[in-house]
Amino acid sequence: LELLIRIAVRAGMPIVLQTGVVPEEAGAHVMRAKTYRGPARGSKLADRARKALIEAASKLTPEQRLNAMLEQSQLVSQLYLAGKTAQHAREPNASASQ
Repeated sequence: LELLIRIAVRAGMPIVLQTGVVPEEAGAHVMRAKTYRGPARGSKLADRARKALIEAASKLTPEQRLNAMLEQSQLVSQLYLAGKTAQHAREPNASASQ
């Protein structure tokens, strides 16, 4: 899925990322050309940052790309676990009531 998202973004296709309560609800969808009207807001700062990011990413070696992907995956995993821990702390202890 990640590879397909990267391809769509590099091709300039307008995509919508959807999250859900469970992983099965998550997805990425390409918008139809008829309904896509361009970015909601134009931002010169965002455009410059995006171009700089693409330029910097294109200069990475395959090993650097792999390391960046590994680091990003680890950070996302940490965020996920922190969310699960916080959610578990908010829920009443089901095993104590039985």
